[in-house]
Amino acid sequence: MASPAADISVIIPSCERTALAMESVRSVLAQSRQVREIIVVANGDDDHAAFWQAEAGGIIKVIREAVPGQQAARTAGIEAAASTWVALLDDDDIYAPNFIESVLPAIEDGRADIISTDHRKFWPERIDDKTNNESAPPGYWKGIRPERSAEWSFVGKFPLQLLLKRIPIYPSTTVVRRAFAIELGGFDRRMYGIRSEDIEFLIRALTYGKLSLVWLPLVYYRVHEGNLTRDRTAREIGKWRIFEFALANHPHLPEDFRLALNRDLPRRRLEVARLAREVGDAELFKEVWSILHPVYRTPAVHLLLTMGKRVARRLKVAKLWRSLHRGSQWTAKSPTSEWQSDSRELGIPSVSDVIDSTGHQEISTKVSSRPIAARPAKAGRPGGP
Repeated sequence: MASPAADISVIIPSCERTALAMESVRSVLAQSRQVREIIVVANGDDDHAAFWQAEAGGIIKVIREAVPGQQAARTAGIEAAASTWVALLDDDDIYAPNFIESVLPAIEDGRADIISTDHRKFWPERIDDKTNNESAPPGYWKGIRPERSAEWSFVGKFPLQLLLKRIPIYPSTTVVRRAFAIELGGFDRRMYGIRSEDIEFLIRALTYGKLSLVWLPLVYYRVHEGNLTRDRTAREIGKWRIFEFALANHPHLPEDFRLALNRDLPRRRLEVARLAREVGDAELFKEVWSILHPVYRTPAVHLLLTMGKRVARRLKVAKLWRSLHRGSQWTAKSPTSEWQSDSRELGIPSVSDVIDSTGHQEISTKVSSRPIAARPAKAGRPGGP
């Protein structure tokens, strides 16, 4: 006898990336434990609603959201959901077949408002050897992760200052209590156009809610030309904007996180000023230069920023020289050598081999670089404009 559908609605916002979105939908349909519904929030014209609904046997609901941005699309899906829990799956990512089954113990435990799993990045030609959690800096999970054999654990209040070192939770790895997400006001549409925009919602969710972590890599996170997180410069600038926004607009941040932000932001502003110089963005440079501490707005610092890459390169050389002078061993290696190597020679399975072995369809690499869509949070909630 088949198990009843889990009380979860999967929200998939999509903007004219039907080929990729179909892969995401199929990965939900291939779950070992089915969900109550799949909500595709369509912003483009090629939503293929009839195809999806026919293939899913009626559990797919397609809604349209005219406001542009992933923020409005996710919020619209959350509001339309009929389940107690909502899972947020981006239209270019893929669930492992046991994603839903593996988050159910944390849901049934009843203490958490937000649950997140580990994930693994993949490219058209290869899959990351390490998961996102395994790639964290040394000591990142100290005091958080229990014995290695545990598949999941209740964390409670996550130390937000760790977000300044690494972001461990992504939308596609997340399942949120629907009432809690609505109380927060959903995703803030003021983040539209900012890279890594979902961090703002994550900060509010971890400030007001309790967290459980599933330590298994249950999501395949796709990296491609249209991926919003591939551009490192834009990502770092986006994080700076979000952390500045959180400090200025969220009065209930934990004190430890507020202190950590005040320590971190001066360095981050200086780095953004350097990046703005490097990419030739005069408006961004003026914006961040105006809020730098006066000690940084000196002719000497201005000169360093103007010199840009040459200074950074010389600093790296100086650091290497000091390392060699101390007797450290170092082997020269091209940073792109592994990227250019044949994946078969490296013993890395192809993406299609790994995904096919988990029951998924072949992975499409045709994408659109156009962003996705969103609706404003309602007034009176912690995240409302």
